[in-house]
Amino acid sequence: MRLPKSIALFCVVLPLFPLVTKAQTFKFQSVGFVTPAAINSSGAIAGSFCCSYSSGFDGPEQQTHGFSMKGMVFKIAEPRTSLGSFATGIAPNGDVVGGFCPAKSGGCSSGAAIHGYLFRNSSNSALQIDVPGARATLAGGINQSGQIVGMGCNTTTCSLAYPPESHGFELDRIGGNFTTIDYPGAVGTSATAINDAGDIVGNYLTCLSEDLESELLRLPCEFVQLHGFLLSSGIFTRIDPPGSTSTYVGGINNSDEVVGSYSEAVFTGHGFLYKSGVYTIVDVPGASSTGITGVNDQGEIVGGAQLKSGFENFIGIPQ
Repeated sequence: MRLPKSIALFCVVLPLFPLVTKAQTFKFQSVGFVTPAAINSSGAIAGSFCCSYSSGFDGPEQQTHGFSMKGMVFKIAEPRTSLGSFATGIAPNGDVVGGFCPAKSGGCSSGAAIHGYLFRNSSNSALQIDVPGARATLAGGINQSGQIVGMGCNTTTCSLAYPPESHGFELDRIGGNFTTIDYPGAVGTSATAINDAGDIVGNYLTCLSEDLESELLRLPCEFVQLHGFLLSSGIFTRIDPPGSTSTYVGGINNSDEVVGSYSEAVFTGHGFLYKSGVYTIVDVPGASSTGITGVNDQGEIVGGAQLKSGFENFIGIPQ
């Protein structure tokens, strides 16, 4: 694989007057024991499920597995050598991307470095993805052309929702060129999804205060805030619903609808859709918190919600 190159930036666009509309109506259906991360245009979903167990210092450790599912067809989608994996994106043809820890390294529960992977649906085989020079790699999303986005990390653990000391990337194809994605002024960037036009969404961290440094994370500040972004034709657009204290962006479709979740000052979580400067709030009825991680071209969404009966993962079908 070739060394990364930096992405060309033209300017940063910040919405001056974002609009918020009333909640769109969805029919929410439970997906049971799995945690969905993404959904493609044919309705296939990808994500993770738990559990199998491996022996650890303090007893058995839970292990997660990446999966894909379409209708009643369920498939484990992970490298055969993995001991702990999770899928984060799914292409129109059913190919899956995500992260895993090799069994020979002791698995993710041992603190081993995460590697990205591409699971090919047609051959049930997987290919490893590693950003040159990074300690860990996580693939976040994939489009119809096989372009992959994700993050390379300076630590052994990568999280799309918490990217300190991390850089987003775009990989044009397996074995091809990496392009580094860094939101201007951020202390960490992750890329979570890419549509067929090459528009990319993701997240970045900014410093809330630069008075104190974090020795643990080696950042120039002690407190950070998470924001979302859209990168289209080299132009960054910040995505933060009005009143948000933290924003996570998880998916984008070919209509440039962006989905994610955000928190308010009262620690209430909401899902949202974003397009052309307009935010549409999406809350599961009766839920104290809603999060959306993926969207397809039909406007179907996946995510999870905290209900009185417990946490429920869902597919949302627009009505």
